[in-house]
Amino acid sequence: MNIISNGAKWRGQAPDDLSTLYKVLGEYPLDRTFERYGNFVMVEPELIGGGKLDGKVRFFGNFLTLSHVFNIEMDVLTERAEIDQLCAAIEDNQRRQDYLRQPSRAEQEAAAAARIDKEWRHRMERRRQCGFA
Repeated sequence: MNIISNGAKWRGQAPDDLSTLYKVLGEYPLDRTFERYGNFVMVEPELIGGGKLDGKVRFFGNFLTLSHVFNIEMDVLTERAEIDQLCAAIEDNQRRQDYLRQPSRAEQEAAAAARIDKEWRHRMERRRQCGFA
């Protein structure tokens, strides 16, 4: 297991262990924005000696109301139980009402598209007003 980051730490501070992440997952909702970046769990295949396909699982995300970023890599072949446990904790968090009340990915993307459209219309109107249209 490679805990790259876990918790809000200053440069050089050691990341928290997994028990802290489990505690935070039980108390605070994950930030649903991270659904678009692999939905908190990403499988990263790698070729190792002899061309054998191996894989790593990366857990990555943050929380909505608490800054506690996590970036943890586990090996599929040797850490299956830990992977399953952390996946289950994330899935439990995603069933929380405070998680589900956040806008879905589709709603977030629709809101972003509406903002871009509004900004574009505003720019075009300003161009027209200034005589550039």
